[in-house]
Amino acid sequence: MAAIHLGFLPSRVKTKAELAQVLNTAASIPWGQGCTKREYGSLIFIGHHPQAEVYIMPVGKKPDLVLRTFTEALTLLGGDPSNYRLINCETIFKKRTNNSFLASRLSCEIYNIIGSIVTAVQKGLTE
Repeated sequence: MAAIHLGFLPSRVKTKAELAQVLNTAASIPWGQGCTKREYGSLIFIGHHPQAEVYIMPVGKKPDLVLRTFTEALTLLGGDPSNYRLINCETIFKKRTNNSFLASRLSCEIYNIIGSIVTAVQKGLTE
């Protein structure tokens, strides 16, 4: 999602060939291969978007715990959680696909759902 948000990848694809090309491009992005367990819970700076800085935070198998801990730690340190847009991509994605088998296979349709989520986030940043 961060790669789409930053414009490294398009938000929509039309054909399987186009999707294959996007996946090849994604493999060359530094964080495109995923993150290690050691990186779980760490903010990783990815790049600048005109309205914000973009980070990823690998959460492992307990995303709610990691995101809640981050938010609470931010508050304890005097930060304002409303200055951050935390998006649990996996939860949103599963709700949008509503099918675990479908969510396990990347298709043009699934990729475009991801792109629409990114577009909604970008729109929210400009409002």
